[in-house]
Amino acid sequence: MEKNPLDFQRYDLGMQWLVDKYLRVALDSQAIQYYHDQFTLPASEIAKKSPAVPFAVPRDTHAFFLNLEFRY
Repeated sequence: MEKNPLDFQRYDLGMQWLVDKYLRVALDSQAIQYYHDQFTLPASEIAKKSPAVPFAVPRDTHAFFLNLEFRY
């Protein structure tokens, strides 16, 4: 079976604080973890799929967000 380097699992975790009925503050963290990074596939397989960018798949990515929502 051929491995897909873009298979991933996503985690999303956050919390919010309702200041009043017009203002909401939220803190959010997201992480994407790939099952197969570019180093788990042989170079010949990668070259067949994307010869211009051989290391296009990152190991993982993490992001943090701070959201402010105003209602009027």
